[in-house]
Amino acid sequence: MIYWRNYFYRFGFFISRKLPCKVISIGNITTGGTGKTPTVIYLCRYLQEKGFRVAVLSRGYGRSTKGTIIASNGNGAQGTWQETGDEPYLMARKLNNVPIIVDEDRFRGGLLLIEKFNPDIILMDDAFQHRAIERDLDLV
Repeated sequence: MIYWRNYFYRFGFFISRKLPCKVISIGNITTGGTGKTPTVIYLCRYLQEKGFRVAVLSRGYGRSTKGTIIASNGNGAQGTWQETGDEPYLMARKLNNVPIIVDEDRFRGGLLLIEKFNPDIILMDDAFQHRAIERDLDLV
């Protein structure tokens, strides 16, 4: 399945769209328990210390809702972990001044992050195999 999806991207049947800010994808070739979310938290804090406006975009795996949800406007968690997913909820509780949006359509969620919060950098959690958004950097 992944082979064919990558094939379709490589030969232009599927396209990656560019968001008008820097995008860093944090992911892995395996799922679960590999330290992606702690890495996102660390990078958010590090980039903030360097003076960047940072935001997080996540699919929100395991959540009970659909569509675009603001998990945090930068002032703590909004909603429950069931509504946003457990990892975005954890990040929302741990990160100050970092807006977090969950959306199964990451491009739509990214556009909303830019419209509402104007970040310099968007960190995409667990997005290594997500190709619909062009990335400036993949951390695997």
